[in-house]
Amino acid sequence: MQANTCANCNNSFEQATPFCAQCGQRTATHRFTIPHLVHEVVHAATHADKGLFLLIRELSLRPGQVLNDYIVVQRRKRYFNPFTFLVLMAGLLLFSTALFKPYNANDMYTAEQKASMEAMVGKDKATAVMQRTQQMNRFMEKNAKMILLASVPLTALVFWLLFSGRGLNFAEHLVASVFLTAFLALVMALLFTPVMGVFKSPVVYGFITAATLLFQWLYFGWAYHVLLRQKQPVAAWKPYGVSLLNIIIWSIITTAAGMVYVYAGVFI
Repeated sequence: MQANTCANCNNSFEQATPFCAQCGQRTATHRFTIPHLVHEVVHAATHADKGLFLLIRELSLRPGQVLNDYIVVQRRKRYFNPFTFLVLMAGLLLFSTALFKPYNANDMYTAEQKASMEAMVGKDKATAVMQRTQQMNRFMEKNAKMILLASVPLTALVFWLLFSGRGLNFAEHLVASVFLTAFLALVMALLFTPVMGVFKSPVVYGFITAATLLFQWLYFGWAYHVLLRQKQPVAAWKPYGVSLLNIIIWSIITTAAGMVYVYAGVFI
């Protein structure tokens, strides 16, 4: 859609022009679609924009406004490309996980837990469970980036289905999910993963896991509450409820997959 006013900086044009003379954003902006997102991913892999630290600051202080600016108002030149940001933060998380190695099977089982497992299923099967746990933890260390990326479309799907009447399509929810998940990866890489790696114990592991889920619940809910209320009023609890549901669904999927692998064949 050709406009006479730049959506990014509100500069006015006397005649049609492909780029804003003031900020450089294209004047022909449009809503996000899946084909457009494919182009964005390719662009993210081959280009680098400015404003990474500005984006981190804005996502720290007002994530909902960032989503509204980028998705709804279409101020896309103002912010660092979200797909590039996600790739960078996922890489940082992978580096942090490889450096601190927070997942250690030997430390994840106390002596009491080992004894209880051996009494319940036998020593051989208990040993097999602990070996599979160690293998699964090595997989998580090597594939932290891919596990994180796999959560992005699920998050977008949950919010899209439960806020389908709010005027945002699936691709636009996908962009929101990319922004929020990338910032979550940054927090995990700089805070949660190092703490788990330094203080390896079942108690610390449980505490950090709970803290990560709590942060994700509140952060995603806060961002979506601000984003959605720009269009029409929204009950304050609903974005947080949907955020919690998203975490529950993802936790069920990942926990079930892990338990099926670890305990395969033990009880049959």
